[in-house]
Amino acid sequence: MNVFFRYSLVAITVALGINTLLFSDASAAKKPKIQSPQISRGIYWYRPIGLNLEIVGNRFRYNYGDSPEPSSWASVSKLRYVNKGVVRDPNFQAGDSAPYWCLSTLKKDNNEYCTKDGWQKGGE
Repeated sequence: MNVFFRYSLVAITVALGINTLLFSDASAAKKPKIQSPQISRGIYWYRPIGLNLEIVGNRFRYNYGDSPEPSSWASVSKLRYVNKGVVRDPNFQAGDSAPYWCLSTLKKDNNEYCTKDGWQKGGE
């Protein structure tokens, strides 16, 4: 294979590669961005009484029932959206797992606890 032909083939391959790269970037830019669901502000509970989680703006903290001192504020980015009105803090442990937290405005009775689907009757 002569040298000129080999360099020409490399140049065409590089040019095609750059063109493909530019084309794929352009088509990716046209795709709509998927937004993650919003975590609603408010008071969340994993049981109807005691400890609750308070979300204000882009931060949250825990309020410990009868304790006058809440926890320090942390970024909401540490929480995980589960369903509308349900979040989880993977860093908070209650027993063997991280509990689900339900927004206080979701319908509940005193004998319910929060699950990934909202308030459920029964124990843990």
